[in-house]
Amino acid sequence: MKNRILIRAFTARRDVMSSLVLKKILEKKKCEVIVSSIRQFEMAIKLWKPNLIIINVPSLVKYVKNISQGSLVALIPGEGAEQDEFSFASQWKKFNKEHRECADLIFLWGKGSYDECKKKIPDFCGSKYIVVGNPKLDSVKYQTKRNKKNNVIGMACRFPTINQHSGLPYAMISLQPNVPVTSQNLTLTSVYSFKTMMEAIKVILEKTDKNISIRPHPLEAIETYYEHVIGFFDQKFRSRISIDKSLCLAEWLNNIDIMVSSTSTSIVEAELLKKPIISLDKISKTTKLNSQESSYSPFLQGCCLIPKNFSEFLLFLNKKKKKIINKKFFSFLKEFHGWPFKQSSNYLIAHEIKKILNKNIKKKIFFLPKFLIELVDLYLFYREMKKNRLHWNCNYHHKSYPTPNYLNSMIQSIYKNQK
Repeated sequence: MKNRILIRAFTARRDVMSSLVLKKILEKKKCEVIVSSIRQFEMAIKLWKPNLIIINVPSLVKYVKNISQGSLVALIPGEGAEQDEFSFASQWKKFNKEHRECADLIFLWGKGSYDECKKKIPDFCGSKYIVVGNPKLDSVKYQTKRNKKNNVIGMACRFPTINQHSGLPYAMISLQPNVPVTSQNLTLTSVYSFKTMMEAIKVILEKTDKNISIRPHPLEAIETYYEHVIGFFDQKFRSRISIDKSLCLAEWLNNIDIMVSSTSTSIVEAELLKKPIISLDKISKTTKLNSQESSYSPFLQGCCLIPKNFSEFLLFLNKKKKKIINKKFFSFLKEFHGWPFKQSSNYLIAHEIKKILNKNIKKKIFFLPKFLIELVDLYLFYREMKKNRLHWNCNYHHKSYPTPNYLNSMIQSIYKNQK
């Protein structure tokens, strides 16, 4: 009987691509795998009764263990490169020992995180904490790169607090007096940054012949850009603007020439793919707010060209040499992202999962077959879409997000690299 593995992909356009890579590798290791949205997650646990469950949210570990009737639980942090008070170790330490013991495997992105866990976690068990690198970066390593110029400027968006994926008026909620300052700052940053991005798009359309590809943040609604952004510009410009809704950030980056962004983690992939990055933080006056949000924002900002005004922005767009060599950034990548990692991070995760499953005695229990779980989820997906047309933005289903046609070639490259 094959081992059943359930992967909880919290956000479609951020978590699903690396989950699909991991799924393919686990299937090659004779496992049955479901990549699940939040919509079907608990239903799949109760009816499919997986042997192992993979999650990326530390707070869910104990809850998942309690409802899963003996499933093993593996934790892969969704954001595994943070430091100081935001680091995985600092957050993981806040839970009690009973909660932490519910995780059977903990996969860390880099040695820096491992060393911090070893120092801060009182019940640290070295065999449970495994450094594998950042699994999201497999798409950078193993996806075919394009060298040709596309005459496309990519706008990486980061406005979920003013354009929440399900239509929730989060801006109003986040600005209430009892909400933490960090959440309030996110909304203020989004407002200033969105205004500046719209001005930047106008400058590009009017002063250059370049096309624009807008990639909404994984927690944003795509519809808003079609309905309220493209329509803002003159009819003659609209054909030059496209909205990217692919699962994979690296795929989008491979199709643009320059990325324009506020400070965001997408800078990591852009830098590794040698894409020039222009930050709008100084123009939008959000440099300080962005630096306060994350411990590694200064590293990200150090990779960017940062114009003071739109005249300088135009100069940077047309500048032949657009790259910055940032030695501190690459040192940070090595320590907290495990880059460069010789092997595929997802391959290493699959290897460790297979090892622990082989040691675990499988009990004979009744469970519904995979095809029935997927059939039930198809009904749930259409039901939720009927309730809220924005449901698909965050909640993955293959009907909305077809599997990329290059996935198989990525898996072949991964296996070739293991030899």
